[in-house]
Amino acid sequence: MDEATKNLVRLQKFFIADGNARPPSVLCVICGMTPFAYRRSDGVYVVPITSLKP
Repeated sequence: MDEATKNLVRLQKFFIADGNARPPSVLCVICGMTPFAYRRSDGVYVVPITSLKP
């Protein structure tokens, strides 16, 4: 999960530096190993796959 969040933050910085593209409004990692959703200190949301039920 840490690697996925690092990639998301790096991608967001790329969009900001580009100037022509809009950065993503939400950074989210879907995870099967967490019992609840939470926001990390780097701004990335971690969401359990079970919360995506229809």
